[in-house]
Amino acid sequence: MRAAVLIGLVGAGALSACGAPQTGGPQPTAAAQLPVTLDGAGYLAELRPGAAGEMVTAAGARPTRGLTVAVTRSGAPLHYSDGAPAKTVAEQACADSGRRFNPAAIGRVTGAGVWSFAGACA
Repeated sequence: MRAAVLIGLVGAGALSACGAPQTGGPQPTAAAQLPVTLDGAGYLAELRPGAAGEMVTAAGARPTRGLTVAVTRSGAPLHYSDGAPAKTVAEQACADSGRRFNPAAIGRVTGAGVWSFAGACA
């Protein structure tokens, strides 16, 4: 009898966890800007709602939903070769806002000096 009750409670907890939203916190209605320092350089990460992005999986690219993180650097614009530091900055900004960064999210240069990670911050 006790085992049946315990199994029922565990099952109910598992089902409620499956139905829980995986948003990583309330989604902002406006962009939030967060300054980040990396290796002595100043960056600005903007977290904003946007379209779903893509993430790399073993089965190919798949959609990922979350906030978009756009990264710029103070003083010198980011270039195509600056993807790694831009991703580190995006991850830090996401963590500073109480969210989780998806490291499999695909980043892209979306403007002069801007690296963006669409759907990467949940």
